Amino acid sequence: MKNKHLKLAAVLAVTLSLGVTTTVYANHFPAPGNLTCNFDGTDITADWDASNDGVTDAPKYGGDFVATYPTDDPQTFDFSVFAPDTEVTVALSDLNSINGETAVSVEVTVKTLHPGQGQGRQNSVVSGPVDCGVV
Repeated sequence: MKNKHLKLAAVLAVTLSLGVTTTVYANHFPAPGNLTCNFDGTDITADWDASNDGVTDAPKYGGDFVATYPTDDPQTFDFSVFAPDTEVTVALSDLNSINGETAVSVEVTVKTLHPGQGQGRQNSVVSGPVDCGVV
């Protein structure tokens, strides 16, 4: 009988700890949907669908542009931007002025951010990377 109580206590402890873990992450947003990225020869524009992120009129988004440069040992540069809307445009010349090289490829990811301070870590789910077509 004593073993049954110990097993029940162990199962209950695991169940409670799993419940706490999911509660901690419950306030983080899913990744925005339908991320696209276009390059018009001068500017790189990324846009996404806010309706897929589980939040209507999300307060802000974070976008990460990763540019790759043609060197003997290819280098990348991660350029982060914050956007109050579901679109952000970055001039290719801004990425090129970082190290004097011309980027040969750029990828972008995006995530929904919590408003203001005191919201904890910004651990919302990041979208999968999308190629912006820069050559």
